[in-house]
Amino acid sequence: MRKNLIGLAIATTLIVGCAYQAPYGTPEATSQLVRDLSLEGAPELVVPASWMSVPYGVAKPAEPKQGLLVSERGGLRLVVFDNKRYRQAGELLSPEVQCSYIWRGEQDTMPVHLFEAERYYALSPGETIGAINVKLRAQVVRYLQSQNISLLTVRDGLFVRETGNWSSNVPLQNNYAPWDIGVPLPRGELEAFNPCKH
Repeated sequence: MRKNLIGLAIATTLIVGCAYQAPYGTPEATSQLVRDLSLEGAPELVVPASWMSVPYGVAKPAEPKQGLLVSERGGLRLVVFDNKRYRQAGELLSPEVQCSYIWRGEQDTMPVHLFEAERYYALSPGETIGAINVKLRAQVVRYLQSQNISLLTVRDGLFVRETGNWSSNVPLQNNYAPWDIGVPLPRGELEAFNPCKH
């Protein structure tokens, strides 16, 4: 259960590791970001983060990516920093983003999940992979709310369910244990589903 719980239910438990390298938050970094991404002006939100993209179903191990969450009308851009340039690695925009899951609310230490038709994304705001910065996370949640993206919490139910099988092929991350979550989760193999329409 522990292996499935962490590997899938959160599909987000990112291994604590390297510190973030891309510049952000200075006038020079903002100017370059605007230039490199051809933005119309300075974005409202620029937050360092790591993220994973996960298809629905039983989780397979996934490697987190690290970069910046950059606001744009209707959602967020996923931005990486390569060869001293900012490059867009993806977009999470409404209406493709059907809803978000914020666990216990704005102030929490769990990743923020965004759900599309075929997959979901786990976003972990912070400068180090796997170490969530609660203040930066709250900024992301408030921004999603301002864009009218529906925010679900544990009161709305979970986005994982039991498959009826037992599996031990999803590795347990060393930095989390099931009781750290503070939310009762099912036992056995778990699969993720889109909670936006349930």
